[in-house]
Amino acid sequence: MTRNKIKDQLIKEGWEEGKSNTFCTDIYFKVFPSKHKCLRNEHRDGVQIELRATSQYKHEGDVHMSLHIRGETKDTSWFHFQNFSHIGGLDSYLKSIPRLIEIWDFAVEL
Repeated sequence: MTRNKIKDQLIKEGWEEGKSNTFCTDIYFKVFPSKHKCLRNEHRDGVQIELRATSQYKHEGDVHMSLHIRGETKDTSWFHFQNFSHIGGLDSYLKSIPRLIEIWDFAVEL
């Protein structure tokens, strides 16, 4: 799947396109329900997940993807969890989002 096809699918599913500081990476954001919010994003109803898609070209080639969730807790600790190197493409990454949110919620409760 190319970066252009990934973009089309994510935009269709309600993801927002973010700004990238490199020509070879596309960044997308979406807020998902969670028990705990980032201290800096308390105005949101959940936690924000970031998906990065990286390849040399937008229209061809292999694409490396990673999911990120990061945020500040009430005790001012910062967490950054990353999920990368999935086999199965975009759908596999999207199916792993609930697990990433569970890890976030668990860490906040510690």
